[in-house]
Amino acid sequence: MSILGEEAVSVARKAVNTYSAGEVVAGATTTFSILMSFQPLNGRDLDRLPEGQRERVTHKGYTETLLQVRPPDVVTVGGEAFQVYEVARQRAVIPHYRCLLIKVTES
Repeated sequence: MSILGEEAVSVARKAVNTYSAGEVVAGATTTFSILMSFQPLNGRDLDRLPEGQRERVTHKGYTETLLQVRPPDVVTVGGEAFQVYEVARQRAVIPHYRCLLIKVTES
């Protein structure tokens, strides 16, 4: 089954850093595509975010693919990158995952 309004999005997943001879070895990044329904947050969703994150551009996504929070996957939608902040399993009529996404800002 599919989720209403889903579209193809790109996901960048960074592997966890490791250590070799006392030095940090950065984890490799892999990129893959998934289907996701990308939507704005409502007031209740915003209340779940910590105070410092509420001012940032945030969305939610629904997908059948399990995304990871640590290290966070980065979802690219329409040329904009969003970091996965939270993932929750939903067991409704169509089993799926509900993800909170925060826009990646240039530093």
